[in-house]
Amino acid sequence: MMKWDLIKQGTQILTFVICAALFVGIFKGCDLINAQDDGSNRTLFERGNDYLTESTFIAIDEASYQEMLNYLKVQNDDALSKMVVKGSIFVGDKGSRVTVIDYQFGKSLVLFVDTGQRGYVENEFIDKNLEE
Repeated sequence: MMKWDLIKQGTQILTFVICAALFVGIFKGCDLINAQDDGSNRTLFERGNDYLTESTFIAIDEASYQEMLNYLKVQNDDALSKMVVKGSIFVGDKGSRVTVIDYQFGKSLVLFVDTGQRGYVENEFIDKNLEE
C-alpha cells in the first residue's frame, strides 16, 4: 500500500507542476505577465492624448456607424448628407483631440476633448501623433 501512496502523491505533484507551467506559459504568451507597454494600450487616464488624423464622419451610435459605412462603401453622398441633417453622424475635424473610450476591432468610441461629443470612428483615423 505504501508504494501506491507514494506514486499517487508523486502523480499529484507532477500534475500540479504541469498545470502551473501551462498557466504561466499561456499568460506569458498572451503578454499578461511582464507585458511591455508599447504605447498602444489606451486608458481613460490618458485624456486627450489621441488625435483625428483626417477629417471624417463620426457616428453617434453603433447602428448609425454601420449605416454610415454602408453608404460610404457605395459612395451614397445624398444618404450621408441626410444622416448629417438628421444628427446621426457629424464631421470630426483633422487634429481634433479625442480620448478613446472603447477600443474595438475596426472602430472606437471616442470622446472629443474640446466639445464633449461622443461617437464611433474608424480606428485608422486615430493616432497618438498628429502629422502635419
